[in-house]
Amino acid sequence: MPAIKVLVVTAAIATTLWATTAPSSSAKSGPTRGSSAQVLLAKFEATAAAAKEAEAALHEQMAQDIARAERERAFAYRKLNLLRAVIDAVALAKDEESAATAGISTLRAELGWEKGNETCDLTRFSPVVRAIFLSVTTPAAEGDPATNVTRSFADFEVWYMETFKRPFWALFDREIEEMPVVER
Repeated sequence: MPAIKVLVVTAAIATTLWATTAPSSSAKSGPTRGSSAQVLLAKFEATAAAAKEAEAALHEQMAQDIARAERERAFAYRKLNLLRAVIDAVALAKDEESAATAGISTLRAELGWEKGNETCDLTRFSPVVRAIFLSVTTPAAEGDPATNVTRSFADFEVWYMETFKRPFWALFDREIEEMPVVER
């Protein structure tokens, strides 16, 4: 946030300079400016330029912060929606093996992939499905069920990032086709 401090300090300097050197209403403007007027104007120009630069830097930083927050929000909702679907599928399973099948099938469906058409090894998602299965079917599961699911999901995300050099949640990015507006 140094840009904010620069902007505030720059505005304070400009206000101070203006208050102490404001021309009177009888002052003449135009081509007969003396060197002291040129110095004064140069100070104001420098102050204005510094304020402009500080504002531009602040806008750039804010744009980056907003983009990062938007991406984090999108990923959080993608995770929520995927987990909701996987939990619903796994909760119906009779055993761990059918839970694994249901969980992987749900993941594949959420990604829009057909069986055998995956771009990565979806069995790496099995520990997440297992943690979900244990948390929804075992009343006294070891440890905190949410922690176990979160940990296994984090491990999966790290594996995916290391393997493919991009976040897992980027798989859910969908290009929205622009459709021409047709008037009736």
